[in-house]
Amino acid sequence: MPNDKTTNTPISSRRIAVSGSSSGVISGGGVNVCASSNSTILTITGLTGTVVKWEYSYDNFFTAGVAISNTTLTYTATNITQTTYYRAVVNATSPSTCNGLATSSAAITVKPTLPGNITALNSSICTGGQVELVLSGYQGSIVKWQTSTNNTTWTDITNTSNTLKRTITTAGTVYFRAVVQTTGCGAAKNSNSKSITVISGTPPTGGSLSSVLLCSPSTPSGTLTLTSYTGTIQKWQKSNNQGVV
Repeated sequence: MPNDKTTNTPISSRRIAVSGSSSGVISGGGVNVCASSNSTILTITGLTGTVVKWEYSYDNFFTAGVAISNTTLTYTATNITQTTYYRAVVNATSPSTCNGLATSSAAITVKPTLPGNITALNSSICTGGQVELVLSGYQGSIVKWQTSTNNTTWTDITNTSNTLKRTITTAGTVYFRAVVQTTGCGAAKNSNSKSITVISGTPPTGGSLSSVLLCSPSTPSGTLTLTSYTGTIQKWQKSNNQGVV
């Protein structure tokens, strides 16, 4: 058709794992290291033949890889400065003679540690309420979370997830932050400090709403009753799809 694109451009790749592949598989990849100062051991297992060479690539072998003169089952990648993909080329002997079989690639990423940012479901809660925090945009491993009442002196919270739920029983302002680190890449970094205002009072309870069966048009109206709630009713809402929109 007119204006159709007539050239092919690779957009992305998808790894296909073949169980029992005679070329074997590489372990030791899938790690993030510091730029210029790193050492990662890659190992081939499960092959049925001999290693001809190793190769590396910066684009996951979209273009031809660069040969590495190494015919052993292990290769130590050292002091790489950007994300690099590695694979081995094997001459297999079983189930039949096959030359030049490439293993799937194993990536070693080089990315800086990023502490990320914390957001909260509610920045203001009542005493006895629960704060829900989410850390996003981080890069590295979450070592722990911390809390403070003055944004200066911090107390550790044992949690390595990117989410944190915490019940607060004292009124005032409470601060939270996460600590992120990449192993071997220097000191850990702290996320932004997120403040939560805790107000004296009882957290509201939504309560229960009675149901009404309407047989329109003979009974086009009915009464809904809210019970067992605490707090002040701010508004009512309705939906035709159980609150999806």
